[in-house]
Amino acid sequence: MARSPGDWDGWLPGLRAVDEALGSFTLVHSGGEDRRQEARSLVRGYLLPRLERPGAALVVAVVGGSGSGKSTLLNSLAGRRLVPSGPLRPTTTRPVVWSAEGVPPTVSGLVHLLGADDVRSDPAPPPGLALIDTPPPSILDGAGRPVAAALLECADACLFVASGIRYADAAGWALIRQAATRALPTLFVLNRLSGDPDIRALLAADFTRRLSAAGLVPGAGGEVVLGIGEGGVDPESGGLPPEAVAEVLGRLAVWGEPSVRQEVLGRVVAASATRLAGALAGLRSGLVEEG
Repeated sequence: MARSPGDWDGWLPGLRAVDEALGSFTLVHSGGEDRRQEARSLVRGYLLPRLERPGAALVVAVVGGSGSGKSTLLNSLAGRRLVPSGPLRPTTTRPVVWSAEGVPPTVSGLVHLLGADDVRSDPAPPPGLALIDTPPPSILDGAGRPVAAALLECADACLFVASGIRYADAAGWALIRQAATRALPTLFVLNRLSGDPDIRALLAADFTRRLSAAGLVPGAGGEVVLGIGEGGVDPESGGLPPEAVAEVLGRLAVWGEPSVRQEVLGRVVAASATRLAGALAGLRSGLVEEG
């Protein structure tokens, strides 16, 4: 059962002790060094900063493949040009944080990925939320890992964007599965859909069927899959008309409501704690082998 943020203070001493312990050894002989580093990253990159600042905004990672329209969507939600958008691919090569509170605590460990002007606060995002426009999966960090995947590990929720003709791409589905592993609530957006209602319905139904077959959405999945039609982008704002993204904005606003936000954080933190417990159990075996 997920705990509420008010119960988390008691976890902090134990997590700090786990972090210190994970930094006190290596597993070079048993093949468990990657697992040790992943476990410490989970503690340092998500659990500690999130539990130390439970009132900080819910972090929503906006992820998807190149050309899916993530940047245009973010501009549309803001009603102004927050991030570059256009025909060149990839448009986004660095993360852009849309937050009224600066860099979210869970993202502070990845601040080296941000440029000096990659944090936007005007206009403010929906209350209670911070959104991060991530590069496509082809953009890697210094360790050779997709930047989008690294940021997804720091997020509390996910907004997945796919174009109407690229929603089956493997790279995007790796991100969907990563979000599911972390128990992140995920809103799926099929972007740049045809104006023909029959074609739009066909594509939305197929995407939903694929998600359901993979066990990534409950039931038919209709409540988490939204469609946005192809439309003219305003050259000044870099986004679509407000009515085109009204439903997406409304769903995001629900996540920012205090009671929903608390429920989301409780579920995601609980899933991360369970994941950490499993990782620590595996590391004990590695320590025995090292000895």
